[in-house]
Amino acid sequence: MSNSAPSTFSEPLNHTRALYFTTTVFASVGFGDITAETDRSRALVSTQMILDLVILGAVVRRLVTAVRTRLHRSGTTRTTPNP
Repeated sequence: MSNSAPSTFSEPLNHTRALYFTTTVFASVGFGDITAETDRSRALVSTQMILDLVILGAVVRRLVTAVRTRLHRSGTTRTTPNP
Protein backbone atom coordinates (compact mmCIF):
# COMPACT_ATOMS: atom_id res chain seq x y z
CA MET A 1 0.00 0.00 0.00
CA SER A 2 2.82 2.39 0.79
CA ASN A 3 4.39 1.61 -2.59
CA SER A 4 1.23 2.43 -4.54
CA ALA A 5 0.38 5.64 -2.63
CA PRO A 6 3.48 6.89 -0.81
CA SER A 7 1.93 10.26 0.05
CA THR A 8 -0.62 8.46 2.25
CA PHE A 9 1.95 7.81 4.99
CA SER A 10 3.74 10.57 6.87
CA GLU A 11 6.84 8.56 7.81
CA PRO A 12 8.19 5.06 7.21
CA LEU A 13 7.67 2.35 9.82
CA ASN A 14 10.42 0.02 10.93
CA HIS A 15 9.78 -3.02 13.15
CA THR A 16 10.08 -1.09 16.42
CA ARG A 17 7.71 1.66 15.31
CA ALA A 18 5.21 -0.90 14.03
CA LEU A 19 5.36 -2.81 17.33
CA TYR A 20 4.90 0.44 19.26
CA PHE A 21 1.91 1.44 17.14
CA THR A 22 0.30 -2.01 17.43
CA THR A 23 0.88 -2.25 21.19
CA THR A 24 -0.46 1.26 21.80
CA VAL A 25 -3.64 0.49 19.88
CA PHE A 26 -4.07 -2.97 21.45
CA ALA A 27 -3.53 -1.65 24.99
CA SER A 28 -6.02 1.17 24.35
CA VAL A 29 -3.50 3.68 25.64
CA GLY A 30 -3.93 6.07 22.74
CA PHE A 31 -1.57 8.54 21.15
CA GLY A 32 -1.50 11.54 23.44
CA ASP A 33 0.66 14.60 23.83
CA ILE A 34 3.54 12.58 25.28
CA THR A 35 4.90 9.91 22.94
CA ALA A 36 8.12 7.97 22.68
CA GLU A 37 10.48 9.50 20.10
CA THR A 38 13.37 7.05 19.71
CA ASP A 39 13.26 3.37 18.78
CA ARG A 40 14.81 2.46 22.12
CA SER A 41 12.15 4.34 24.10
CA ARG A 42 9.39 2.89 21.90
CA ALA A 43 10.65 -0.63 22.63
CA LEU A 44 10.77 0.13 26.36
CA VAL A 45 7.26 1.63 26.40
CA SER A 46 5.90 -1.29 24.33
CA THR A 47 7.38 -3.74 26.83
CA GLN A 48 5.85 -1.80 29.71
CA MET A 49 2.40 -1.77 28.08
CA ILE A 50 2.53 -5.52 27.46
CA LEU A 51 3.63 -6.21 31.04
CA ASP A 52 0.89 -3.90 32.36
CA LEU A 53 -1.72 -5.91 30.44
CA VAL A 54 -0.33 -9.18 31.81
CA ILE A 55 -0.32 -7.85 35.39
CA LEU A 56 -3.84 -6.46 35.02
CA GLY A 57 -5.06 -9.82 33.72
CA ALA A 58 -3.42 -11.63 36.63
CA VAL A 59 -4.98 -9.27 39.18
CA VAL A 60 -8.45 -9.63 37.67
CA ARG A 61 -8.08 -13.42 37.58
CA ARG A 62 -7.01 -13.46 41.23
CA LEU A 63 -9.98 -11.30 42.25
CA VAL A 64 -12.45 -13.47 40.35
CA THR A 65 -10.97 -16.62 41.89
CA ALA A 66 -11.17 -15.10 45.38
CA VAL A 67 -14.82 -14.13 44.90
CA ARG A 68 -15.72 -17.57 43.54
CA THR A 69 -13.94 -19.29 46.43
CA ARG A 70 -15.69 -17.08 48.97
CA LEU A 71 -19.10 -17.71 47.40
CA HIS A 72 -18.45 -21.45 47.24
CA ARG A 73 -17.45 -21.58 50.91
CA SER A 74 -20.51 -19.64 52.00
CA GLY A 75 -22.76 -21.91 49.96
CA THR A 76 -24.22 -19.12 47.87
CA THR A 77 -22.96 -20.21 44.49
CA ARG A 78 -25.29 -19.27 41.74
CA THR A 79 -26.29 -21.92 39.27
CA THR A 80 -27.86 -21.14 35.97
CA PRO A 81 -31.14 -22.92 35.26
CA ASN A 82 -31.31 -25.34 32.37
CA PRO A 83 -33.38 -24.01 29.47
